[in-house]
Amino acid sequence: MLSSTSPAIAMPSQYYAAGAARERTISYTAICNRRSPSSSLPTPAFIWKRSRTSSVAGGNLIEAVSNTAETLLATWIEVGRSTTVSPLINPSAPEMFTVGNFAPVDRECPPDENVEIESGTIPSCLNGGVYLRNGGNPHHEPGFGYHYFDGDGMLHNVKFRDGKATYCCRYIRTNRFMQEEKAGKSLFPKMMGEIHGFVGLARLALFALRAMLGLLDPFGGIGTANAGLEFFNGKLLAMSEDDQPYAVHITDDGDLRTIGRYNFNGALKAINMTAHPKIDPKTGEMFSYTVNFVQAPYLTLFKVSADGEKRANVNITLPEASLIHDFAITSKYIVIPDTQIVLRIQEMFNGKSPVCIDDKKIPRFGVLPRDATTEERIKWFDLPDSTCIHYVNAWEEGDEIVVVGSTLSPIQFTFHQQEKMELRLARFHLNLKTGTAYKQEVASNANFHGGQFNQMYKCKKTRYVYGVLSGPFPKYGGIAKFDLEASQNNDVTQQAVVGLHKFPANCFCSEPYFVPRSTDPSNLEDDGYLLTYYHNETANVSKLLVLDARSPTLEIVTSLKLPHRVPYGFHGLFVTNEQLSNQKPSLVRGEHSLQVGKTHTNLSDMLMGRAILTLKKVVGSALYKIEAAATTKREVRAQIAEVAPRRSASSVAGGNLIEAVSNTAETLLATWIEVGRSTTVSPLINPSAPEMFTVGNFAPVDRECPPDENVEIESGTIPSCLNGGVYLRNGGNPHHEPGFGYHYFDGDGMLHNVKFRDGKATYCCRYIRTNRFMQEEKAGKSLFPKMMGEIHGFVGLARLALFALRAMLGLLDPFGGIGTANAGLEFFNGKLLAMSEDDQPYAVHITDDGDLRTIGRYNFNGALKAINMTAHPKIDPKTGEMFSYTVNFVQAPYLTLFKVSADGEKRANVNITLPEASLIHDFAITSKYIVIPDTQIVLRIQEMFNGKSPVCIDDKKIPRFGVLPRDATTEERIKWFDLPDSTCIHYVNAWEEGDEIVVVGSTLSPIQFTFHQQEKMELRLARFHLNLKTGTAYKQEVASNANFHGGQFNQMYKCKKTRYVYGVLSGPFPKYGGIAKFDLEASQNNDVTQQAVVGLHKFPANCFCSEPYFVPRSTDPSNLEDDGYLLTYYHNETANVSKLLVLDARSPTLEIVTSLKLPHRVPYGFHGLFVTNEQLSNQKPSLVRGEHSLQVGKTHTNLSDMLMGRAILTLKKVVGSALYKIEAAATTKREVRAQIAEVAPRRSASSVAGGNLIEAVSNTAETLLATWIEVGRSTTVSPLINPSAPEMFTVGNFAPVDRECPPDENVEIESGTIPSCLNGGVYLRNGGNPHHEPGFGYHYFDGDGMLHNVKFRDGKATYCCRYIRTNRFMQEEKAGKSLFPKMMGEIHGFVGLARLALFALRAMLGLLDPFGGIGTANAGLEFFNGKLLAMSEDDQPYAVHITDDGDLRTIGRYNFNGALKAINMTAHPKIDPKTGEMFSYTVNFVQAPYLTLFKVSADGEKRANVNITLPEASLIHDFAITSKYIVIPDTQIVLRIQEMFNGKSPVCIDDKKIPRFGVLPRDATTEERIKWFDLPDSTCIHYVNAWEEGDEIVVVGSTLSPIQFTFHQQEKMELRLARFHLNLKTGTAYKQEVASNANFHGGQFNQMYKCKKTRYVYGVLSGPFPKYGGIAKFDLEASQNNDVTQQAVVGLHKFPANCFCSEPYFVPRSTDPSNLEDDGYLLTYYHNETANVSKLLVLDARSPTLEIVTSLKLPHRVPYGFHGLFVTNEQLSNQKPSLV
Repeated sequence: MLSSTSPAIAMPSQYYAAGAARERTISYTAICNRRSPSSSLPTPAFIWKRSRTSSVAGGNLIEAVSNTAETLLATWIEVGRSTTVSPLINPSAPEMFTVGNFAPVDRECPPDENVEIESGTIPSCLNGGVYLRNGGNPHHEPGFGYHYFDGDGMLHNVKFRDGKATYCCRYIRTNRFMQEEKAGKSLFPKMMGEIHGFVGLARLALFALRAMLGLLDPFGGIGTANAGLEFFNGKLLAMSEDDQPYAVHITDDGDLRTIGRYNFNGALKAINMTAHPKIDPKTGEMFSYTVNFVQAPYLTLFKVSADGEKRANVNITLPEASLIHDFAITSKYIVIPDTQIVLRIQEMFNGKSPVCIDDKKIPRFGVLPRDATTEERIKWFDLPDSTCIHYVNAWEEGDEIVVVGSTLSPIQFTFHQQEKMELRLARFHLNLKTGTAYKQEVASNANFHGGQFNQMYKCKKTRYVYGVLSGPFPKYGGIAKFDLEASQNNDVTQQAVVGLHKFPANCFCSEPYFVPRSTDPSNLEDDGYLLTYYHNETANVSKLLVLDARSPTLEIVTSLKLPHRVPYGFHGLFVTNEQLSNQKPSLVRGEHSLQVGKTHTNLSDMLMGRAILTLKKVVGSALYKIEAAATTKREVRAQIAEVAPRRSASSVAGGNLIEAVSNTAETLLATWIEVGRSTTVSPLINPSAPEMFTVGNFAPVDRECPPDENVEIESGTIPSCLNGGVYLRNGGNPHHEPGFGYHYFDGDGMLHNVKFRDGKATYCCRYIRTNRFMQEEKAGKSLFPKMMGEIHGFVGLARLALFALRAMLGLLDPFGGIGTANAGLEFFNGKLLAMSEDDQPYAVHITDDGDLRTIGRYNFNGALKAINMTAHPKIDPKTGEMFSYTVNFVQAPYLTLFKVSADGEKRANVNITLPEASLIHDFAITSKYIVIPDTQIVLRIQEMFNGKSPVCIDDKKIPRFGVLPRDATTEERIKWFDLPDSTCIHYVNAWEEGDEIVVVGSTLSPIQFTFHQQEKMELRLARFHLNLKTGTAYKQEVASNANFHGGQFNQMYKCKKTRYVYGVLSGPFPKYGGIAKFDLEASQNNDVTQQAVVGLHKFPANCFCSEPYFVPRSTDPSNLEDDGYLLTYYHNETANVSKLLVLDARSPTLEIVTSLKLPHRVPYGFHGLFVTNEQLSNQKPSLVRGEHSLQVGKTHTNLSDMLMGRAILTLKKVVGSALYKIEAAATTKREVRAQIAEVAPRRSASSVAGGNLIEAVSNTAETLLATWIEVGRSTTVSPLINPSAPEMFTVGNFAPVDRECPPDENVEIESGTIPSCLNGGVYLRNGGNPHHEPGFGYHYFDGDGMLHNVKFRDGKATYCCRYIRTNRFMQEEKAGKSLFPKMMGEIHGFVGLARLALFALRAMLGLLDPFGGIGTANAGLEFFNGKLLAMSEDDQPYAVHITDDGDLRTIGRYNFNGALKAINMTAHPKIDPKTGEMFSYTVNFVQAPYLTLFKVSADGEKRANVNITLPEASLIHDFAITSKYIVIPDTQIVLRIQEMFNGKSPVCIDDKKIPRFGVLPRDATTEERIKWFDLPDSTCIHYVNAWEEGDEIVVVGSTLSPIQFTFHQQEKMELRLARFHLNLKTGTAYKQEVASNANFHGGQFNQMYKCKKTRYVYGVLSGPFPKYGGIAKFDLEASQNNDVTQQAVVGLHKFPANCFCSEPYFVPRSTDPSNLEDDGYLLTYYHNETANVSKLLVLDARSPTLEIVTSLKLPHRVPYGFHGLFVTNEQLSNQKPSLV
C-alpha cells in the first residue's frame, strides 16, 4: 500500500508509465493497456507482473505446494490466451475493466479538504451529511480473469460541512481483503471473471487447496462488499451478495473505518445476504434474503426489527437457483422475482459458465405477505420479458401490486457483450384478486439503468424516477427523470421523460442519488437534489455534481472538483447529519470484528506456525527413538503419540502436519454443510429426515453388552426347538457422531442376540468389527463416508474428496473394506456371516456363553476379488451351495454372479451385462435357475455433478427379471422378462411350476418414495409369474391393501413352492406396528384381514417390532409348513422397554407364546437369523488361507507404515536440515526443489513407501487408484481402460522392444540390391514403444515415441532404434515408472478423472513438470528447416539429429524460436514443396474457438495465427493444402470432457453430426473468408493430397466405416479411399469412392506432387485392423469398381499368412520432374509373426505386383507402428544440429 503522502494520480499515460515501475497493483493495468485489442497474440509485455508473489515457491513447503498449483493453473490459462479469446476468463472484455476510468486507483485517500467548488454552493440540506458511493477496486492484480463486478469494495465519500467538502476513499476491510493484503496477492476466486468451466473448477480447487493448507481462511467471509449501501440500526452497511454485510463507521472528519462483518448479533447464519435489503421508512424494519446456490429451497427471506433483532427465516422454494440480485416491498407485501438468470454449477463440467440465461424460462413474481411465517401464502405471477436486475419501488393500488424496475433486453447480453445490452424502465401490475399480470414500458426507447427516487416514498406510490442513460453500458452518458404518470411515448425526450441532462463527449457519470430538500411530508416529491460522481476521460478529472431534481434539464447547481480520480462504480447513499450523530461505533455480541493484519481464526496459525513447531518437537525429541526401536505400526504410532499426541477430532489445530491438513479439510466441509443447514432443509444430507434415525428407538445404544443372563421370562416358556440355539438380528448402530449426514442404512453393524439354554436366555450385543469400525474406533471419530446420508451432490463429492485425501495421507486404509456389515445374516460353511452390500462378508464366531467375536473379512479363501457382495446370498438347503453376486457401480457389465460349494470353494464368475448400474439389493433362486431383477433404482454417479443424489429412480424404465440356469458359465442363456411395477427391495422365495418360474416379493409403491419421504412408501406382497416357454410374464398382488415389508418363510421350503409368508406391517415405514401371515394359495382380497391374510398380530400404540424370523418346530419334512414359531424384537416406546417375543406361527392371531424382557434396549434394525445348536457345534472359529483376519488396532496394508514410518524419518531430514532454510531464503521454484532434493533425495518410484513425504502422498494416491482399477478388472471387462482390447497392444509384434539399438551394421541383404536413389539417405518410421509398464490402461496410440531407422550407404544398410527423448520420457526414465496420463488408454470416465487428479497432484507436489510438454512424439515425421521433426498431437514437435553413422539424438522441443505458444501441434503439418512453407494448426480441446491455423516460412519464421471457430472441439488429426487453399475437416469425432463425469470416454462419436470441410485461402489473416461444405459420411483420419481443378477443390482421403468402430472394436473398422469434390463456385460437394470394397488405410504418394493433381496412391490393406496384410496401389483416374483387384487397384502385393507390414513410404527414382509419377520405390517394415523376424522391404512402385526388389533382414524386431519418412542425403547434409 502506498502511503497517504504519495503524489496525486497522474494522467493516464503517466499513470501507467509510473505504474510499470511500481510493485503494486497498477502494474497489471499498465500491462493490459499496452495490449493491442486487435492483436491475436499478446505483445511480449503482456505478462502479468507479479509483485510479492513472483516467486512460486514461498517461505515453506506448504506454500510451495500451493504456489506450484497456482503456477500450473496460470500457465494453462496463459497458454490458452496465446491462441484463443477464452470465454471462460473473458466475459465482456475484461481488459476494458482495468483501463481508463475502470482502472483501479492505486491507493486509499485519507480525508482531503482540497475539494474545489468550481460553481454554485452546497445546498443546506446536505450540510453535515456524507455522500458515499461503493464500487470495485481490485487491490491486487487479478490472477486468472477479471470482471468489474469482482473488485474489492472501495467507498468514495464526500462530507459536507459549513459550505465546504472533504473527499476520502477507503477499502472496505473485508475478511477477503485483509487476507489478500497480508499475502500480497489475490487468493480468493473472482466469481464473475474466473469461475467459468474447467478453468473455474481448477480455480475453485486451488482455493480449496489453500484453505486446506491453512493459507487462507474462508470462514470469515469470501465477499467484496462492493455493491450496495444502507444505513440501518446506527450502522453504515456495505454489501455484496457473496457475503454478509460489513459495518463501516464514518468519523467526524469524514474518514471511514471498517468495524467488521455484521450478522445481526450472530443471528444471520447464512454466509451471504442480498446487497439490496429494503428498509421500511415508516417502521424502520429491514427486509432481506439469502440465496443458497447449491441446494433447495434456494431462497430464504427474513426481516430485522428496527433495533437490529433478526426474525425467523421463511424458506421460498424455487425450481432451481436463480440469480436474484434485488427485490421489492410494499407496506404489506414482499415481491420476489424468479428470473431467467439461473445458476447451474453442473455447467462448469461442460466447460461453461455456471451463470446461465434460460431463455425458455418464463420469469415470474412471487407476492408474499410481510407477516407470513411460511411460504404457503405466496402467489406467483408469470410475466414474460420481465427479468430485472434492479427494482425502483413497489406499492399497492387496490387489488394490484405495482412494481417498477428496469428490464434486461436482450436477455442474452446480460453478462457477455454488455455493450449491446439495453434496459427499459417498466411497471409490472400484479393483480392479487384475479391472479393476472401485465407489463407496461414507461419509455421503450430509453436505455435506462438504475432507478432512484425519493426514499420518503418507499412502499408508497411513486411518480418520479431518476437514473442513468447508457452510453454504451457500462458507461453512463447522462441522467434522465421519468414521470410514471405520463403516458408512454417512444421519444425519450417527451412525455414520460420530464428531465434530461446529457454530458459532453467522453464524460460519464455514476448512478445518481436523490436527497430531498426537506423531510417535510408536505414538500413536493421531486423537490430535492441528485448527487452523482462524474468523470471527464479527456481531462482525467473527477467531480461530484449536485443537480436540481425538479429542473427539466436537471441543472447542475454545484460542481465540486475532486483531488483524486474516482473510478466508475455502483450504488450510492446519502447519510444525513442526524444519522451520523446516531452511529454505533462498534459491533455487539456474536458479530465479527476485524482489524487489518489480523485474521480471525487460527487456520493459518495452525498449519504455518503450530504445525511446523510441532514437527520440530516430533523430529527433535522422538524421531530417533522411533527410528531405533519401531518394529510395528502400533509401536510407531505409540511413540508418535507420546510426543505428538492425537488431538480431539473437534480441534482444527493438530499435533502433526498430515492430520492438520486432513482436519482442516474436514472443518471446511462441515462448516459449508452447517451453514446450509441453518437456512435450508438440504436434500443432499437429509434423506428421509435423518434426525428421526438418531432419536427414540432409532437412536444407537451407547455401549456393547457382554452376555447378560438377566433376561426375565415375563410369560410362557421357551420352546424346546430353540434350545441351544441363538437368535441374532443385525442393524445399524453408529459408533461415532455422524459427520455430515446420516441415514439409518449407514450405521455400524451391531448384532443383538439371545442364546437359549435349558429354558433360560442370555442377551448380548456386539459391534461387528469391520475394517471401517476399527479404524474409526482408533481415530475416535467418523472417517468413512456414509453412502446414503452423505454421498449426495456437491457435498457428497466433497465428502469423497475428503475420504480420498485421508487415504492418500495414510490416515485411513480403505483397502481392507469400507462397509458396515449391518444388514444380512447367513450361516454358511461353519461360519456366521454378517453382510452389507458395500463390502465383503464378515465372519463372526458365537461363543458358548453367547458372546460374539468378529473373526475377519471372509472372501472364500481369497477367491472373492471384488470389493463387495450382496447382503442377501442364497443357500440351497438341499445342496448346501451358496449363490451370490457382486455389483460394480462404476463400470460395465455391472453385475457378476457366482456360486460357492458347500465346503466354501468359489466357482467362476458369470458377468451379467446391464444397460447401467442398478441397485440390486436382493435376488432369488429356484432348484434350477437364478432370478435376477433389473430395477428402476439406478446408480448414476454423474448426477452428483448436477447437485443430486447418485441413487436415482428412473420412473420411465420398465423393471425386468432375468432368468439364468444355475449351471450357466456365461450370460448367453439368460432370458429377460419386462414386468412393469415390479421393483422390489426384497424377495421371499422362488420355485418352478411347469414352464413358469414363480417369484414372491414385495413391490415398492410409489417408487419415488423409496429413499425420500419413506413414511409415504407402501409395499405390496406379490407373485411374479415368468413363463420360460412363451416369454410372457405377469404380476399378481396377494393383498393390495396390506402395507407389508420383508417376507420370511420356512427356510426348509427354499427353492420349493411356498404357501405361507410372514412379515411386518408398516406403521408408518420404517416402523412396524404388527406382523401378518399370508396364504399365497388363498384368493386375493383387498381386505387385509380376510382370505389372503390368515394370521395377524397388531401391537398396542407406540409399540413396534422388527422383521420376524421363522423357526420350524421340527426339521421332520412331514411336519406342516407353518408349524413353528416367529421370533421378533419388540420395543415399547412409552415404557422404553425392549423384549424378544416368540409367536405361534400357526395361530390366526399369531399368539405370543413367550415374552422375554431384555436387560437393555434393542434399537430398530434389519434382518435376523436363528442359528441352531447343531450349527453352533459345527462352527469354524478361524479363517484360512487368503482370508482376512482382523484384530483391533492392526491394519493389513503398509499404507500407514509408509506415511507414519518412513515418511516421518524423511521429515526428520527435511525439517531438521532444510525447512528453516527454505522458509528464510526460497524465492523460486527451482531453489525450493533444489533444497528439498538436497535433504530428501528422490527415490526410485517403484517403491510405494518413499523416502520423503511428498512422494509418499503421491504414491499412496497411485496405489489407491491402481487398487480400484485392479478390483474392477477382477470381475469386469472395463470399457474405461480397455478400448480395443489393450492386451493385444502389448503382446506379439505390438509388444515393445525392451531396449534401444545403437547403429548395427548386421543388416543382411537377403535378396536384390539397394536402389541407388536411396544411397546416403535414411528411412525412418515412428511408433509407440512404452518405456514403462502401463499403470492403469494402455492403447497403442499411447506408447513413447521410438524411431526405427535404416541408413543406406554404398550398397549396405545400418539399423538403429532410439527413443525420442521427450520431456515426458526423460521424467519417467528418471522416476523409473509411468507418471504421465495415457490419453487413449487411461482418460476414460471416473478412472480417467482420478488419473488426471493423480497427475495434477504430482505436478503440484513438484514430482513432475508438465510445462515442458506431455506428449510422446510417436506419430508423424517431417523434415523441415534443416531438422527432422517427430510429432504427436499432444505436444509441440521434437527435433532429432541424424548422425553420420545413422544414430539418432533428440535435440529438444521445437517451437519455431519460441513463437509457438500453444502446448500442441498436429502430427501432420503440410510442407509445400514449391515454396518450402509449412502449414500447421493447434487444437484447444477446452475452449473456443478450438482450432488455430498458422504457417511457417521456409526459414522457420512463424506467422500470425488464424483462429477457426468450431461449434465444439473436434478430433482433427490431419488436414490438406492445395497451392492456394487450406482444407480443414470438422469431423464426427468430438471431444466432450464433460462425458467423463458420466463415466464415459471424452472422445465421442457424434453420429448425428454431418461432417464438413472448410476451405480457407492460404493468405487469409482471419476466418472470415472460410467456406464450409457439409458432406455426409466423410469423416477421415488421414488425407492423401488435395489440389484445384477449375472451380473445384479435390481432396483424397480414406473414410471411416462404420464410424462407431473408430476406437472400439477397431478390428471391425474399414476404411474406404475416396475423392471429395468441393465446388467453390456453387457451394456444392460430393464424395466418390475409389474402390468400395478395399479396406484401405493410410495413403502415400509421390511427395513431388503435393498440392498438385495426383494419380497414384499407395497404402496398406487391413487384415484385420490394426494389422496390415498387404499393400495396394490405386489409380485415381480409373473408374470405380467393387472388385479390389481390377481397374482402380492397379498394383497389389499380399503377404503370406501371419506376415504384416507398416504403412509404405514412396521414394521417387529421380527428382527429375519429367519422370513418371509412379517411377520409384515403396519402403516398408515387415514382420513374420511365425518366424519372429523383421525386415525392411523395398518394392517396385510401378510393378502390377509391387514386386519386392530388395529384402533386408534386420538384426532386431521392429514392432508395428505409424508413419514413415525418407530423408535424402542432401537433406542430411543440410541438417542444423541445434535449436536456436
